[in-house]
Amino acid sequence: MIIVGSTSLGAKAAVEILDRLPTDVDIICTEEEFESFRASGDYADISVLKKHPHWKKGILMHKDTQRILEAEIAGENENSTSLLLDGLANDVRPVDLLYTMKMSHRFLKNSPHFHKTRRDILSLRKVAAKIFNEDWYKIRMEETYWYKHPNLSTSKEDFFADDGVTYYYDHDWLHEQLAIDNIPAYRTYLKDGSEVQCDKNKWNNCFFFTKLCGVAEEAAVLAYERSIIPFDTTREEMFPFALQKVCTSITSGWFREFAWENYDKVFKLMADIPEPYIKTGMSK
Repeated sequence: MIIVGSTSLGAKAAVEILDRLPTDVDIICTEEEFESFRASGDYADISVLKKHPHWKKGILMHKDTQRILEAEIAGENENSTSLLLDGLANDVRPVDLLYTMKMSHRFLKNSPHFHKTRRDILSLRKVAAKIFNEDWYKIRMEETYWYKHPNLSTSKEDFFADDGVTYYYDHDWLHEQLAIDNIPAYRTYLKDGSEVQCDKNKWNNCFFFTKLCGVAEEAAVLAYERSIIPFDTTREEMFPFALQKVCTSITSGWFREFAWENYDKVFKLMADIPEPYIKTGMSK
């Protein structure tokens, strides 16, 4: 069994580094070890053996302390959990193991812990935490992000086809209305001859402000298309959710990396931009 969550730092270090006292215990263990916790009589089942494409999870609650024990149960295959139990993490600093674990799921789709994970990662970087094993980190990410991400090597028509969204306005027209600078930022790094794919070399040559605008505009368009226009919600309410999507599941690669790293700057940028008038409430 290995303690892999914030509890592994110890109470004092967790408060000093993460500015909070851990409340739950996160472990990686064998199925036999997990069953021994259940059989001890000290715990009540909350969620037992919840399936994941690459591992199982069991969640127990201590009957006296009400403290949650979340166990990731190593499978029979040579996956990330079993590699840790085989001794890969021996002699690894707790801050490095915790940092690696959190980095491996920072882009997790629809995670309720997005902001907590991001704050913890930035705090761990301040104490020079690092990835303890790049090969294990890669395996862990492959297991975590088992679902598909958008394919940008396609036409605009195919990219938006069958996504379950009713589009009341043309996507590019919305980009024009929500552009922060003179033109939509994505045009400055759009790949020649493509309608949706970006050019990394062009991106690298963009001003930092243009990159921030690119992320902010993608999130704004997403918020308008999915919520503000059809359901008459507000940008103040929906932009944070859309920005989180841009930082996790609707983009990938270097664009997503930049968005995640600069979430706070993008959020502040949009807060200072006046909201344009676009007819909303169109589903009513």
